[in-house]
Amino acid sequence: MNKANSNFDSFTRQAEEWSLSPDEQNNKQTQLSLAGLAAGWRLSTLEGFSGYNPNQPESSAQGLLECIYELQEMSCSMSGLAAASLVSSSSSQAIFGCLSMIKKYHQRKKQSCNTLLLCDEFPQLTVAAEQTNLQIKSVSITQLEQNLDSNVAAIVVKVPDITDKYFLTGTVQQKIQKLDIIVYMEGSGQYFYPLQSMPKNMNLDLLNLDLGQLCESEPGAYAVLSNDRLKPYLPVPRVQLVEHKFSLQTHQQNHFSIGALNTGIGDIEKLLRCYVQLRLVGIEGLQKLSLKAIVAAQYFMKKMTDNGFGNVCYTSGNTGSCRITVDNPIASIPSLQQYLEDFKSSGLQIGNLNVDDSLVNDGTHDESTFSRLHYSSKQQLDSIIEIFVKFFSSSE
Repeated sequence: MNKANSNFDSFTRQAEEWSLSPDEQNNKQTQLSLAGLAAGWRLSTLEGFSGYNPNQPESSAQGLLECIYELQEMSCSMSGLAAASLVSSSSSQAIFGCLSMIKKYHQRKKQSCNTLLLCDEFPQLTVAAEQTNLQIKSVSITQLEQNLDSNVAAIVVKVPDITDKYFLTGTVQQKIQKLDIIVYMEGSGQYFYPLQSMPKNMNLDLLNLDLGQLCESEPGAYAVLSNDRLKPYLPVPRVQLVEHKFSLQTHQQNHFSIGALNTGIGDIEKLLRCYVQLRLVGIEGLQKLSLKAIVAAQYFMKKMTDNGFGNVCYTSGNTGSCRITVDNPIASIPSLQQYLEDFKSSGLQIGNLNVDDSLVNDGTHDESTFSRLHYSSKQQLDSIIEIFVKFFSSSE
C-alpha cells in the first residue's frame, strides 16, 4: 500500500482555516446513514435473503452473493489491500483468523519464526496468540528496528493517530521486507481512515477492519483483508466471480486457506446493513467524511491549545472521535456529559455529537471522547469548545 501520494498534509493545512462550509450540517449524510440501517434490515428480511442456505444451488442466490462480493470489493477499495474475507461473529474470531494466517504463511515457507511484536495493547489478540502458539513481545514503534530478527513472524499495530504523518521509517521497512515479516493492523473496535487519509509509509500485509464501526451500524461485522502474498490463506467461504457467476470459494477449492470462521457466509443481516450503508455513502463519500473528521479534530485541538489546554493529546477515527485528557481534579463537579445536556436543554445546538466522559487516576484527570465530529459545523464546534473550556475552568 503505497502512501507516497497521501493527502494527509493537505488535511493538516486546511484545519486552521476550516475550509469546509461553515453552514454544512451534513443532514443529508445523517439521513443516508439512518436510511441505510433501515434499508439493510429490510433487505435482509426479503425472501431469498433471510432464508438463504449455503447448501442451496448458487444459481438461486446470485443476488445475495453479489451483495457480499461487492462488500468484499468495497472493503478492498477502502484499505488499498488486494483481497477480503468477511467475518460476522466477533472481533475475537476475526483476530484468531488473522493470527492463523500469519502462522500458516510461515509454516508453509518452513520458517520457524513465532514471535509477535505488539506496538500497543491488544487484550483479545493476546488470548488468540496463546491458541495459535505464537509468542508475545510488547515494544514501541521507536523500538521496532532493534527488535527485528529472524524470530519475528509479524508486527502488530493499531489504526494510527491522525496526527501521525509517517508510520514506519524506510530502514525499518527494508529490514521487515528482508526478514519476511508481516505487518498486521488490528482495527477491531476502532474507526478506520479510508486509504487517502492514512499516514505515509502505511505498507500493510494484513488488516482486521471493523465494518460495523465504519458504517455506524450494528457491531459484529469485520473484513479480514490481505495483500496478494497472504491472499491464499484468507478464511473461507469467500465469494468469487468466475465467468460472470458468483460462487463460494470453499476449503476444498483452496487448501492453503485457514478454513471457515463463519457458518455459511455469516450473519446476513449484519453484512447487508454494512453493504447498504457503503453503497449509499460510497467510497468517495467516506473519503469526504474522513476529510471533515480530520479537519474538525485538528481544529478542535488547535482551539483547545490556544485556550491553554496542553493535553489535547489524541484523535482518531473516520467518525471524528477526539479524546481529550485534562489534568484537573474534577470529582466534585458534574460529568461533562451532564454539562452538555444542560446546555442542550437551554437551546444550544451541538449537532449529533456524542460524548463519553470518564474519570481516571483516582479522579485527578478527566478523559473525554468526542465522536461524530463530522456531523458538526464550525459554529457548533466553536460552541462545544466554549462549553469545554468553561467546564474545566470551573474545576480550578
